[in-house]
Amino acid sequence: MTISYGKQPYWDQRYATDKDFFDWFQRYSNLQGLIEEVAPCPKSKCRVLIPGCGNSALSRDMIQDGYGSVKNIDWSQVCIDNMSRLDPKGEYEKMDARNLTFRDNSFDLVIAKGLIDSLSCGENYVQHISQTLHEIHRVLSEDGTLICISYAAPEQRRWHFEGEQPGEFSWSVDTLTVPKPTLPTMDIKMRGDDPNHHVYICRKRLSKEDTDDRKSPTITESKEDN
Repeated sequence: MTISYGKQPYWDQRYATDKDFFDWFQRYSNLQGLIEEVAPCPKSKCRVLIPGCGNSALSRDMIQDGYGSVKNIDWSQVCIDNMSRLDPKGEYEKMDARNLTFRDNSFDLVIAKGLIDSLSCGENYVQHISQTLHEIHRVLSEDGTLICISYAAPEQRRWHFEGEQPGEFSWSVDTLTVPKPTLPTMDIKMRGDDPNHHVYICRKRLSKEDTDDRKSPTITESKEDN
């Protein structure tokens, strides 16, 4: 049976039963250092968007860690209702990442955990991923950063972030890997052949000199299991 990750009704049905916090891919504790390193502004002033938020505790944990503004969107109303109940202090809104209603330059940091992977499972996925990345690019500030976490290695995924045409996006693209966290009952088949998640870091640039001065991001491996 094929799972319809790329279709909205699947997620409504899933979140009707999955009503508690669950972090796909990586927890905030595993990403905290990386996020702090690439964020273009201090935590308290950072405007963060999490598209395709799902039922992750990422937003809650970032607010608790001092981030000033974290907005969450998902195309599943069931998910948004669940998260508003689980995290009543958070900001959750039903919205399609392919058609954001935010103004240009609204956010300093966008974090997408699994969003692009989900879209890649649907029909016309190249078009839908392109629409999503163009919308994210539009709402990012002039020196904003996108962090995208994916199962897919650069040879499969990087070209989406670089665009099909030269200069399509005014951001540089760096990649790194972070070990997949494990559950006590998880076996090798569940983890897959690749022991890592792949992180794509897209940083908008004001000038070529600004890009040249930036160091490649790093990440410190966490021993915490997910």
